[in-house]
Formats: sequence, structure tokens, C-alpha cells
Amino acid sequence: MGGSPVARGIPPWALALAGLALVASAGIGASASSVPRPSPTPKPSPGDGSGGSGNGGGSGDPLEKPDLLERLIARINEANRELLRVYPCRSTPCMDEVVARAILGASKQTGVPLPVLAATVRRESSFWPTGDPKRWPAWNYDYLVSRFEDQRIKNEGCPSPWPMQLVTNPPRMYGLAIGPMQVKPAAFCDVGLRANKLLELRYDQGIYYAVLAGAKYLAMLRQRFPGIGWRGWLYGYKEGPGALKAAMESGQWRQDILSGYCDRILTWAAGYPELA
Repeated sequence: MGGSPVARGIPPWALALAGLALVASAGIGASASSVPRPSPTPKPSPGDGSGGSGNGGGSGDPLEKPDLLERLIARINEANRELLRVYPCRSTPCMDEVVARAILGASKQTGVPLPVLAATVRRESSFWPTGDPKRWPAWNYDYLVSRFEDQRIKNEGCPSPWPMQLVTNPPRMYGLAIGPMQVKPAAFCDVGLRANKLLELRYDQGIYYAVLAGAKYLAMLRQRFPGIGWRGWLYGYKEGPGALKAAMESGQWRQDILSGYCDRILTWAAGYPELA
């Protein structure tokens, strides 16, 4: 076939997965500024839950595949077979479609590759709208208010200074993770959104808004730390920009986050070629 991988139609983000040499340097020059390279990742096999199911697609002419939304819905149901049992489909759109539309729309709006974004949602919440279906089976007012933890967040959205819980060591910022991407209220503010706006939105709009906050956060990390690749940006999503900057400067990375979070997401993303 010849030519570069890009010329053959492989998206740039996927090139970083080839051989899983995901991240070179951050442009600073020292080895401590580079994200450690992962060990080779096994290819997904049919039925292993990594995205390579025998009926999940990924081969053949893309024009012969179902619509992109339908492909994403299939991946959601493949990963979470309980979703439509907990959220029975009594009206349209069903919850799997609501979550799929949120992921697809946020990917288009932010430029975060759909396979990466879908895999991140899978790792954060297994595609559950609230992240915790046992405690919060419904996306409702009580669920959202409980996530804010503080009246100032509910009233103002982005209070300044941010309310802190001072009895913890170290002090903790108020606000619990929200939605399929488990975004905390303060992180909404970091990307120009307000978590309390969720109280004004219909549940499907709110789920989209919550996923958009997570996608915008990933996009922010890409802009703030150019060139380090998805392994590094996902590290920052999990641990925060400060922890990412410290790891880049010191070369001290949490291996459990790299292997158990970043590499898991990128393995799933590599197994979603039909979403690219």
C-alpha cells in the first residue's frame, strides 16, 4: 500500500497507540519531562471486554457499517449489559442512546477523539449516567445537590473563594464527582461551565452537559501540555494538572495510574476502530 500511516487514513491519535509508544517528550528536552512509555499492550480478543467482540465491527468498508451513533450504542451495551435493566426503555430515546449522544456530541464539540472519549467514559463510570447506579439510579435533583455538598456551589456555580472542608488533612475542596465522566464541580468551572446549571436542564441535556465538561477538561489538558500524548493527558485527567506537571518535572509517575487507568483506556480506545 505504501505511504505514511496518516495517508492511509489512520487518525493521528491512533498513531500514538501503534506499538503503544504513546508519548515522547513534552518539548522540554529532559527525560523527566516525558511520560513513561507503556509496555506492549495485548490485542483485544473476542469477548474479553476490551472492545474486540466478534460482532462489534472494526473491519470491512466503513460505509457498510451502521451509523456512528448506532456503533457507539452497541459498544455501550457491550460494556454495560445492565444499563437498560436499571433504566428500562419506556420512552425514546433510551438511556443508552442518551449517553451515546452525549459522548458523540462532546467529541465533536471539543475535538477529543471519539474512541478515546468513549473509553474514558467507560473507565470512569461504565457508561452509567450517575456513575453509581446502586446509590443513585436516577439523574435527579437530589443526586445533583448531593454532588455540590455546599450551598454556595448550588447558588453560585463557581464561588470564589471555593468552599473548603478544612477538617480533612489536607483540606478538601467541596464537590463530588458528577455524571458519566465523574467531573467535580470545580472542574466545571475550570473549563468555563457551571455545575449548578445542571439543575436547570432536562436529564438528557444534563448528561450531555456533564460529559461535555469532562471532554473540555481533556481538551484543556491537551492545550496546556502540548505534545505529551494521550497517556499523559489521561494521567492529568485522573490526577489533576498539578500532579501531571509535577510528574513531568520529577519523572516520578504513579505506576498504578499509568497502568490501571491510562493504559486501560487506551487499550479500549484501540479496540474501537469503528468509532474513529
